[in-house]
This record gives sequence, C-alpha cells and structure tokens, in this order.
Amino acid sequence: MASILLVYPSPELQKVRRFGFSLNLLYLSAILKKAGHEVFLKDYSVENLDMNALAELSSQIDVAIIEFDSFPLKRALNIHMGEFLAEFYKQKYKDIKTIAFGYDCILQPRVIPNIDYVLTQEPEKSIVYVVERLLGDMEVRSSDLSTMTLEHLDDLPFPDRKILSTYAEHGGTINRKPNLARSTLIQTSRGCMNTCRFCQRKGWANKYHEHSIDYVVREFNEIAADGYRNVWICDDNFTFNLKRAKKLLRRLFNERSTEGMHIALSSWSNVDFEFLELAQKANVSVISIGVESTCQEVLNFYNKQINLDKTEELVSFADQLGIYCVGNFIIGAPMESEKTIGDTFKYIMRVPFDQVNVKILDYMLGADLFQELPDEMKKNERHFFACKENGLNDFPLEYLKNRIRIFQEEFNINRRERFVNKVGRFGLPYEIIGT
Repeated sequence: MASILLVYPSPELQKVRRFGFSLNLLYLSAILKKAGHEVFLKDYSVENLDMNALAELSSQIDVAIIEFDSFPLKRALNIHMGEFLAEFYKQKYKDIKTIAFGYDCILQPRVIPNIDYVLTQEPEKSIVYVVERLLGDMEVRSSDLSTMTLEHLDDLPFPDRKILSTYAEHGGTINRKPNLARSTLIQTSRGCMNTCRFCQRKGWANKYHEHSIDYVVREFNEIAADGYRNVWICDDNFTFNLKRAKKLLRRLFNERSTEGMHIALSSWSNVDFEFLELAQKANVSVISIGVESTCQEVLNFYNKQINLDKTEELVSFADQLGIYCVGNFIIGAPMESEKTIGDTFKYIMRVPFDQVNVKILDYMLGADLFQELPDEMKKNERHFFACKENGLNDFPLEYLKNRIRIFQEEFNINRRERFVNKVGRFGLPYEIIGT
C-alpha cells in the first residue's frame, strides 16, 4: 500500500462565486482506495497554499498526483502552480514519485520538468498501473497504456466525496466563506458530439459516453442519503441525448431520488417543453442555455444550431415553471459589428433570463477555431481572445470588456425587482446555509 497525495494547484485567477471542485480527482481517489492505497487531497482552488502544512503532509506520502487543468473550467490556468509544486517535490522529497494528468496534458502532450510521468489520456483505467510501475522503479509502457481506455462509464466507482473538506462542500473558497447547504457535483455523461467551433472540450473528449440510467439513479440515491441539497450536473451537455435525458429525469422523479434537492444543469439549447416539465418535477432549479448570438452569420461561423424564436418560448415556459435560466452568449466573431452586438443584447433584455454570462470569443487550444489559426501564431500559446490586437476582429479587447461590463450592469438593474419577485414565488435556485 502506498500513501498518495492528490493535488489541484491554485489557478492564476481565483473566482469569488464559482462553486466547484475536481470531480476527476474524486474518481481517482475512489479507484486508488479500491486498489488498497491511502489517499489524501489538497485542493488549492478553495484553500490557501500553506507550504509548512504541505511539507508536513508530504513527509508521509509516496506519490504526488498533480492535475494540470484546462483553461475554461476555472477560467484561469493552474499549470504554473503545478510546475512549482513539481519542483518543490524534486528539491525537497526526491523519493516521492510525481505524476501529472489532466486536460492540459491531453491537449498539449509534453515533458513537464520534475514530473516522473505525464499521463496524456483519461486516467481512470491506467492510474493504478502507472502508480505501481513507478513505485517499483519500472518503465511505464505505452503499449500497456494503449489498452487502458475507458469504454464504459459504469466501470467507474462513485466519486470519493468523503475526501472533500466540509469547507469545499459548502461553497467556501479562498475569497468567500461557505454559504451553501451541503453541495456536490455529479456526472451522468461525458463528451458532446455537437459541432460548435469554439468548444475546447472536443480536444480531450472525442466521443460521447453515458452512464446507465440505473447507475445515475443509484448515485443520486446515495448523495440524497448523505444529505446533499444542491447538486450541479457537470456533464459537457446533459441534453446531447435528449431522449435519454428525459428518461433519466422521469426516473428520478418517479423514484423521488431528488426530493428536497436543488439541481443545476447545462443544456446548450437542446431542450423541449416536455423536458422542462420533467426537469421541474425532478427539482431542477437552474438550466444553463448556450445561445451565443442572435446574428445568423455569427451562428454559422460558430457552426451553432439554434432556433432563437423557439429558445425564447422555452425560456418563457421555464420561467413560468419556476426554473431559473442562465443565458450564455459570446461576442467578438470576425464579422461582429456594433449592430450584431446590440441586437444580441436586445434579445437578452427581451427574453426572461434570470442571469446571463457574456464572454469574449476565445480561440482555445483544442477547439476547431484555434486549430485553424496560422501555425506561426499558435506556437506554445493556449488561447487568444478575439480582438483587434490579435487580428481577429475590429474591436480592441478593452472595448469589448467594457461593453460587456456596462451591459451586465444594465441587465442586473433591469432584472433586480423581477428576480426578487421570482424568489418570493418559487424560492432561491439553491439552498443556502440555515434555510
């Protein structure tokens, strides 16, 4: 048996209000414990890096596994802190074996200084093999790894939620005190075969996996028994298979598996009225919808398929059901103009979204848009904001940031009274401590 430390390095930018943790590390913890190893977790996205405490813990471990995450999940890279921690181990604890894994390692396979082995594939099937080969001072053979691919999601154990700190489960971060009732993440599927050209996820997930309905219901029953009240379904696209999504919601409702919960999910616009009715019955309180733009030329450029009139009807219907809708939009395509930005903002104000996220188009490593950039431009970069400075549209970056900031303030003022009234009728979209 080995003592293993799982580490999520701190991202360069800490989000104040983003709830979450690495579900990938919780899967690895469950797998490693099942193999007989002792596992610890340090998540520096929600706690401060205390080098003295880390040194004390490190004196007890044999292996450090560091997750090098991708750009969009925390909206900031964590690779520089990951490299710092790898150097710390090689300088202070030469006997500790170090492993790097994560989406950044898949997107940009490379030798990482001070790391004994870099895993450039999904880690769940191979992590025990890699750990045991390194501990035995044996070569990790690529021919062996090629056979260790995850074909069926149901082969995974449930994530090891017991390894999480109470602080993390209640929404605490470096910048915010815990304020949520007991909260967690769940994954019912991986991947999305939609063709959006801005999406980075296809760079590490080139196929679509589903858990069986029975597996998901069992996991929901477990987290309900453990007292979780807020549940974020972190699928890449929960409704990629809409028929399956509706079947799952129907089961959760019929078996009362989500009774008393508040559930949030992302749909990326592939929903219908029946889905919304089932979602409301299954206690889904938040649906995040990817609209992106109201300009057809921009949507064509993104290769985004959406019916804007139907989406407006669906959001209005969800609003009547008491579901809170988050609209996701992108500005900055090459053909973007003041008019197309203004038309998108008018649409947002007309449709009863409860919250909106407006982002500047980002050409990210792994996305089709990034791959189509000239090689001399990409080099070792991981992303480029669409702006005049990068030659990707006619708008300066600061102008786009300011345009979004001003609109966001206008939207928040416009929806404040409406949001308060909705909370009065349906309650908050999530449960906070003490409610």
